[in-house]
Amino acid sequence: MNGMELLLQGFGILVVGAIITALLGKWHRLNGWMAFVLGSIASVLLLISAIGTLTSSAMPTKGSGIFSIFFLDKLSSFFLLIISGISIMSLLYSIRYIEHYRKSTSLYYPFLLLFILGMSGVVSVRNMFAFLLFWEFMTLTSYFLVIYESEKPENLLAGFRYFFWSFLSAGCVELAIALLYIQTNSFDMSIMKGAIPVIQEKHPFMFHSLLALFLIGFGIKAGIFPFGNFWLPDAHPAAPSPVSALLSGVMIKTGVYGILRTFLWMLPLSPASNIWGTVISAMGAISLVMGTLSALEQTDSKRLLAFHSIGQMGYIFLGVGAGLALLSLNSPFGYFALFGGMLHLFNHSIFKSLLFLSAGSILYRKGTRELSQLGGLASSMPLTFLSALTASLAIGGIPPLNGFVSKWLLVFSTSIPARLHYEFPIWAIAGIFASGLTIASMLKYVGSAFMGLKKEEDNFNDVPLTMQISQILLAAACLITGVVAVLPLGIIYNSLRESIMNLPSYEQLIGMGIEIAPKLKGLTIALWNPMLILLSLIVLSVIFYEFIRGAKKETTIWLGGVLVDRRNLVYDPHSYFFTLRRGIWSNIPSIPLPRIERLGRLSVAPGEDVYEPLIRLGHRFIERLRKSHSGLLQTYILWQMLGLAIVILLIYVFK
Repeated sequence: MNGMELLLQGFGILVVGAIITALLGKWHRLNGWMAFVLGSIASVLLLISAIGTLTSSAMPTKGSGIFSIFFLDKLSSFFLLIISGISIMSLLYSIRYIEHYRKSTSLYYPFLLLFILGMSGVVSVRNMFAFLLFWEFMTLTSYFLVIYESEKPENLLAGFRYFFWSFLSAGCVELAIALLYIQTNSFDMSIMKGAIPVIQEKHPFMFHSLLALFLIGFGIKAGIFPFGNFWLPDAHPAAPSPVSALLSGVMIKTGVYGILRTFLWMLPLSPASNIWGTVISAMGAISLVMGTLSALEQTDSKRLLAFHSIGQMGYIFLGVGAGLALLSLNSPFGYFALFGGMLHLFNHSIFKSLLFLSAGSILYRKGTRELSQLGGLASSMPLTFLSALTASLAIGGIPPLNGFVSKWLLVFSTSIPARLHYEFPIWAIAGIFASGLTIASMLKYVGSAFMGLKKEEDNFNDVPLTMQISQILLAAACLITGVVAVLPLGIIYNSLRESIMNLPSYEQLIGMGIEIAPKLKGLTIALWNPMLILLSLIVLSVIFYEFIRGAKKETTIWLGGVLVDRRNLVYDPHSYFFTLRRGIWSNIPSIPLPRIERLGRLSVAPGEDVYEPLIRLGHRFIERLRKSHSGLLQTYILWQMLGLAIVILLIYVFK
């Protein structure tokens, strides 16, 4: 049985499962197990199909007859692998989680299974018309999941925003495909791929317009800044937490799939790749900073994680864009940037899904997403706490977890080739800065929810077993794919073999064994030895434990001679952002939009219309400059870093 047959069988089981679960809506737990069993069988079939295609040296698998629209190559299989794996975890978690909504599941499980079908269909067709159908089908089914709690007006508003921006996304992609169809008279991706160089040569304006439409359309779905700010922070929190895990961990990755399919697979490496790669990397750098800054200000747990999706997608765009730009210049660092971007995509699907499931566990027990109402949950929910802590360290890029390896590759590959792109080292600095902010934000999430003394009313145990298993498996995946990062890197390498011409061997680029040793002209220029790091952490942990063992001392807590109320021994989520707001936000100048007040007046009064606005502008500038002298050492260090970055930029520009 070949991969295409397994794929179609999986699709069929998902359709049958949607019909059956629609009829069993009154029986929550039975329906949950039915959806899990059927969805898992289908996902396993898709997994086997994807793994078989990735490890095979044969040509891409194509459907026949009425299924000729389906197409499974190595790039498709990589995304199908992610969709299937996270779907199983989401379905298992849903069995008990969805019970606390106390409403029929006939509007949940059918759409959840069909949503998985839609995402899988998007990445496994070779016909652009079929691609659009699955794209819209994915949007429609996920919309009904976002508004599952339709009795809440804010959820309906979130659903409307999600649907409206998805409509704009689809409109841009449809227009680009329509222009390609006019030139080729075919919806076949392979034919369109062959026509791209001709369009590039004969119709350069149309060519760049096509790429701009594809980038905007897929960028909206990926949630990249600024498009993601309009819908993602509302839609992801509104959906049930298992759906949030799929939306953030998987669905927004279909936008990256679209960019890779068009800008890497369809578009041959050329000066245009350098131009658009630079644009994509710049979008990523801006997104990773703005998304993370916005996340740090949130006190709603799921909204905080949603903004982090915007930031983390910035890392992925940075890697993909830098890879395209550098590969078009024949730089081997392009391979490492692309590997880093796709590895972060893989890692993000794991730790972000886990973070949303941990937030769902808190919501399941406490009934709130507001961090200011939480605290001290570590003793009541130890497994959820450990899972959330693992995912928080992973997204922050702490070794030996998986987030470190992908961020290390991204920073390494963009900071060195400054001669080719002088702005890339600046993007690398932005990535390091955003990673620090991510750690601070995750400290806020874990500290506010789990740290502090246990509240008297929190007399409950951890979440049910099925919800715990999903979190434990994803937490284990964060560790395993960090320690043995060569496993996902090998998968990523295979997924790119059909998209990059003359791709060097894996051993030439990465090396052999468990180590990751990027090579340049046969010389190792960097090294990641996870076992050495893991062993060092174990030794340091043992030493630390020996120091603190037996050193426990209990005493009353006082502050300035006054006893502290135990109820106040919790972390306030609002205080985490205060220093950053005072030290950084206050020094970022705002740009007021011009206002036209007297359209009918034709004369110009020099005093009122010229001198006074200049004086007000000068006063505002001086006031901003005065506020920059805040007395905070961190602020002065920041100014020094910005000055150093500007000097480096000028050196590379005028050298």
